[in-house]
Amino acid sequence: MILDSSFIIDLLQGRNAQALERAHELDAKFIQRAISSVTAFEVWKGIARTGNSHEKEKVERLISSLIIYSFGIEEGKIAAYIEADLEKRGEIIDLEDIFIAATAIHQRETLLTKNQKHFRKIAGLNIETY
Repeated sequence: MILDSSFIIDLLQGRNAQALERAHELDAKFIQRAISSVTAFEVWKGIARTGNSHEKEKVERLISSLIIYSFGIEEGKIAAYIEADLEKRGEIIDLEDIFIAATAIHQRETLLTKNQKHFRKIAGLNIETY
């Protein structure tokens, strides 16, 4: 399962009971957890903006416990087709979300996200929410 930035941020903040419950559920079921390198970028961007060293340590611990899928050429191809399809339909979403979706599709993984509004627009993407 690929974890979206929204899930990672909710876990780090520790205030979303549904995210914490879902994390425990994934652990109990021994579900492999991964993120896209784009998610790592989004999370680190937030840390860089705040400069909070305590949060930096939490991010380091969490990200080091996950599989990281790099955004490469195949993901780039998939992302290009996703964006073209969305543009044709007049449904624009953030490029980072397209890149994360392309990673999940390429890896044949389900994406766990709170952001159904954007991700449900992408054909061929399996999503779960919390």
